[in-house]
Amino acid sequence: MNTKDKIIDVALERFSTYGYASVSVRDLAKEVGIKESSLYNHFKNKQDIFDTIIERCMAKVMKHYQTMHLDQTLQGDFTVYRGISEDVLLNIAYDHFRFYVEDVDMKRFRRILIIEQFKNETIQQIYHTQFFDGAIQFQTQLFKHLGDTGHLRVEDPERLAYAFYTPIFFLMHRYDRYNDEVKLQLSAHIHHFIEQYKP
Repeated sequence: MNTKDKIIDVALERFSTYGYASVSVRDLAKEVGIKESSLYNHFKNKQDIFDTIIERCMAKVMKHYQTMHLDQTLQGDFTVYRGISEDVLLNIAYDHFRFYVEDVDMKRFRRILIIEQFKNETIQQIYHTQFFDGAIQFQTQLFKHLGDTGHLRVEDPERLAYAFYTPIFFLMHRYDRYNDEVKLQLSAHIHHFIEQYKP
């Protein structure tokens, strides 16, 4: 790991534990093992470090969707879900859940968003886009597509999005990890959801 990446790694850990305002450039430099002046060879200031964290983590989200071959869904193309089975839907849910609670960078980033959302409007917007408004909007479009194609019985896609996503959001913040109990809860929720709304 080069020095710039180490600074980002330490900043993610520190910001997610103590909050952005409570961590100084001096703290970061000391933890990395370099002089404070040397840190400025890599970043203009603490805000620059923070902005780089946001940029890298958002790029990681996109890469996650690409790895799962779901990046086209971010553009509103849900044809990949056509004829999807319960097992495949479960695996998608498992992979998404694990990404946000097991990937060290994303876990720390999510904690930073939670801590900083009340102090920074930009952070609040990112948090809401990723975990509230954006998530519901995405799933509303998904369930509208599944309803239009006859895969689910859908009267109000937005209500369905809330019904599907709320328990998953709760599990993510209740457990903050992925284990057999969480897997069982996710499986039971998705099975019940599909049974309730199948045509």
